[in-house]
Amino acid sequence: MEFLQLGRRIYYDTRTGNVLYDSGEMTGYGFLKPTRAQDMQAIKILRDYDPTYVGFLELEFGQFKQDFENCIGYTINVHTKQPIFVYSDGTEIPVSTKKPSLSQEIEELKKQNAAMLLTLVANDLI
Repeated sequence: MEFLQLGRRIYYDTRTGNVLYDSGEMTGYGFLKPTRAQDMQAIKILRDYDPTYVGFLELEFGQFKQDFENCIGYTINVHTKQPIFVYSDGTEIPVSTKKPSLSQEIEELKKQNAAMLLTLVANDLI
């Protein structure tokens, strides 16, 4: 029996980007990855929704992990089909802002850090 890691399966309204259902991530043995049609029949909110307006996004296991852990909510950009994460500014009443995902920011910072290290090494500063 094979150990499986299944990424999030997100169903959303294609008109608004509002998330209808998020499966979360799954790991374990002995389960089968459901098809979209199976989900549409098994999940009540999807079964009751007009399928014409149901979009589907399947993420890799761990994709946007930090973003999902730190966001206070999210929607889907109906044009790019990517999540738009909403974060709190740290006040007691969360003030939501839409910005690039933490994962994207971290990748950009890693690239900048690598470039700075190369510059320091090239100039014998390290």
